[in-house]
Amino acid sequence: MDCWNYLVSGPQGVPDAAISASSYHPFSQWHHHPACGRLYMYQERSSTGCQAPNIAGWCSSTGDPDPYIQVDFSDLKKIVGVVIQKRQQLTTNTDILTYQVSYSVNGEDWEYVKSEAVNQTFYVPADSEGENTERHSNISPPVVARYVRIRPLTWVGTPPTPPCFRFDVIGCTHGVGTSVQVTGRRRFAYLPLPAGSISDDEGVTQEHAKDLGECGLRCHRDVTCRSFSYSNA
Repeated sequence: MDCWNYLVSGPQGVPDAAISASSYHPFSQWHHHPACGRLYMYQERSSTGCQAPNIAGWCSSTGDPDPYIQVDFSDLKKIVGVVIQKRQQLTTNTDILTYQVSYSVNGEDWEYVKSEAVNQTFYVPADSEGENTERHSNISPPVVARYVRIRPLTWVGTPPTPPCFRFDVIGCTHGVGTSVQVTGRRRFAYLPLPAGSISDDEGVTQEHAKDLGECGLRCHRDVTCRSFSYSNA
């Protein structure tokens, strides 16, 4: 049995309303809602909670003393890891360098992910890799939670410059394993084909999805998308 699903923005991810934050930056020309903190969110994309143009990630407000972004999964999940992506760069580098993860069953009582009985700090490499590189951190042993918070501790730049990033949470429904397709280091579930046939005028071809995972995320976020296929030919 497997437990390696992208719980926030995978094929069975959460709606925009399930993503919230301590604050978000009041950029005047860019949308900045916590929903913009999904993986592979770009400036030109939009969703119910993240309009275009946007800041291509979530940023806390300036001066937020305890910034965090969180997700409500609506039921219990087994959490085995976290994924961080940089924000697409605009004019200022605000990449996070370290963060902690807290979790809750009821949204009121919170615990930190720990290592050797102390709150565990996760590190994001300060490298020159592209902003779409997924930086994975494992949570071992796994935790069971309905709510998960990502709390940035340090980031490039100093306050009042806010931290900015995109994220996902890796895991599965508590007590249930999920079969998925393995593709290199990444694993993705496939959406089932809809009943009946799809006519030629119902199909949409996009040539700029860089891999199967991004193709799946785009379909999940588009309410008109019923299924998808991917080819790198």
